[in-house]
Amino acid sequence: MGYFRTFETFSRDPEDTLTWLDVQQTLTITYASEVCPVALRGYLTCYVNFCWGLGQVIGIGVIKSMLGRTDQWAYRIPYAIQCAISSLHARTTR
Repeated sequence: MGYFRTFETFSRDPEDTLTWLDVQQTLTITYASEVCPVALRGYLTCYVNFCWGLGQVIGIGVIKSMLGRTDQWAYRIPYAIQCAISSLHARTTR
């Protein structure tokens, strides 16, 4: 939960939860457009946007596939997929 001390604070301030996502997206685009070599700038900015779009498509697919479920696995499967992808990403970036 980051800097939130309690769940009540987390649920009361939904606009604060989006700020970290915004910061992450802003930093990746800033790095791709200003810090990396000039020859790679166009490729990296397109790649960052592609990754965000692909993540949204995957998320929509997972959620749509769970719409027909009425049991507890309707919310457990998406969280499990998210954790699996995060741990796979963490292992490949070391």
